[in-house]
Amino acid sequence: MASLRGRFLKGAGLAVLFGLGAVSAAQADYFERINTYPVYKTLPEGADKATETVAEIIYASKDGRTLAFTDSPGEAIVFVNATNPLNIQPLGRTDLGGEPTSVAVGEKAAYAGVNTSEDFVNASGHLAVIALADMGITATCDVKGQPDSVAISPNGKFVAIAIENERDEDLNDGVIPQAPAGHLAIFDLDENGAPTNCDAVRIVDMTGLAEVAPSDPEPEFVSINAKNQAVVTIQENNHLVIVDLASGDVVGHFSAGTATAENVPVKKARMSDASGTSENVRREPDAVAWIDDERFVTANEGDYEGGSRGFTIWNTKGDVLFDSGNQMEHMGMSHGHYPAKRAHKKGTEPEGVAVGTFGGDTLIFVNSERGNFVAVYKDTGGVPEFLQFLPTHVGPEGLLAIPNRDLFAVANEVDEDGVRAHISLYQFGVDAPAYPSLVSSRDEETGAPIGWGAMSGLAADPNDPNKLYAVNDSFYSTGRIYTLDISSKPAKITGYKNVTGASQELLDLEGISVASGGG
Repeated sequence: MASLRGRFLKGAGLAVLFGLGAVSAAQADYFERINTYPVYKTLPEGADKATETVAEIIYASKDGRTLAFTDSPGEAIVFVNATNPLNIQPLGRTDLGGEPTSVAVGEKAAYAGVNTSEDFVNASGHLAVIALADMGITATCDVKGQPDSVAISPNGKFVAIAIENERDEDLNDGVIPQAPAGHLAIFDLDENGAPTNCDAVRIVDMTGLAEVAPSDPEPEFVSINAKNQAVVTIQENNHLVIVDLASGDVVGHFSAGTATAENVPVKKARMSDASGTSENVRREPDAVAWIDDERFVTANEGDYEGGSRGFTIWNTKGDVLFDSGNQMEHMGMSHGHYPAKRAHKKGTEPEGVAVGTFGGDTLIFVNSERGNFVAVYKDTGGVPEFLQFLPTHVGPEGLLAIPNRDLFAVANEVDEDGVRAHISLYQFGVDAPAYPSLVSSRDEETGAPIGWGAMSGLAADPNDPNKLYAVNDSFYSTGRIYTLDISSKPAKITGYKNVTGASQELLDLEGISVASGGG
C-alpha cells in the first residue's frame, strides 16, 4: 500500500491535480508526523491544566535537541528537551514580564522579543537574553518600540528585531498611517552571545520607502542570510526591505506588488467552490526566509487590504522568480482542508515559511494557518516542485526546519473550545507519505478541484467494488452526494451531485444507502 501511494504521489497524479508540471521520478524522501506535544504539559507543577497556553514561534538549539517557543498568554519562553523526539520532556519556562512575540536561539543564549506596550501609541518592548545553561535572563535591552520577529545571524554576530508598532484595528477602520512608525533594531553580539550595545540599540529607519503609508512602516518579519543581510517584510505597507546589518544601511527595497489567483472561492458562503478570482491583490507578505544569499521566499498572508493566498520567491533585486498563484487554494480544496467560512477573506491564509536541506535537496515549507496544513516544495532554482502535503494540528503558526536531526517542527497556536495548542514533529526519511487518504479530482466546470469536507455517511456501490458514495453534513451550505473511486491510493472524489428540493436551509446529511433497485 505504501509503495503504491508513493508511486501515485511521485508520478503524474500531482501534476494533473495541481497543474505543477511533471514531477521527477527520482524524488526526495518524505516526512512523517511522529509526535504532537500539547503545551499545557509544560505548565508548572500544580498549575491548572486548563490554563490557556500557546505555541507560536519555535526555534531550536544548534544541536537540535532543545526546542524553545513563545507562549504569549503565559508571558514566557518555553524550553523542551527533544533529544528523543518521540518522548518530548519539559525543561522549564522563563518568565518575561511581558508578551513574547518571537524567539531565536544562538550557541549559548536564546533571544526573545518582549512586548510591554501600554497601548498602541505608547509602544515599548525589549530584547530578553536567556542563557541556555540555566534558562535565566542575563540581559534586557530596550528596542525602542513594540517588537515582533527576532532573528539571529548564521555566524552569531547579530540579532535583528522587526519593531512593528502595530496599528489599532479599531481606529479609523484600521487604516494606516498610525503613529508611531516602526523600525529595525540591531544588536551586535560578542563571542559569548551577549549584546555589546544593549544600552544603545542601532536603529534602521524605514520611513519614506513604501508606496503605502510611507510615514508609518510596520515591519513584521525578519530573516538573515550568510552575508549578514536582513530581509524585512513590511506587511501592511506591502513592501520588502534589505538591510546590511554591519553598517545598518538599507541596501535594497521594493514593493511586494500584487498577484492573482484564478478559480478560487471568493463568496461569503460555507462552501469551497472555485467561484471566482482573487485579482491583482496586494501580497502583503508576512513570514520570510532566505533560500540562499540571493533568493528568499515570502508567505503572502495579508493583513490590511491584501493577502494573495500564496507564496512568492524573490531575488534581492526585487524580481519575482515564482508566484504560487492558486496552488495553495487548490491544495486545500483537493485535500478537504479548505477553510470555507473564510473564503471571501484570505482563503487558506499562508502565513509561515521555512527552508532547510534534507536528503541533499533544499526544501521550502509553507503553512496554511486556516487550512491546517503545510505544503512542502523542492527548490529547483526555477519553478519549485511540490513534494508533500503535511496535515497539522489547529492553527499552525511557526515553522522550523532542523536538518541536522532530519526533523521539521510546527508550532500550533490555537487553544480554545477544548482544542489545545501543540508543537508537532515530523521525521524525514520515510518511503511514502501516510497522508492523504482521500483527494478530489478537478471539477470540469470550475477548473479547480472539487471542494469537500465534513464527510458523513458512506455507502458501497453493489455493482462496482471500486466505487463508494458519501455525503457531507450541515457544516456546508449545500448538501452533496459525492462519488469516490477507491481503486487508487489515495482514493479520489470523481464527482458530486447537489441535494435539492429540501425545505430547510441546511441539510444535516448523516447517512446514505443504495436503493435495492439501483440509484
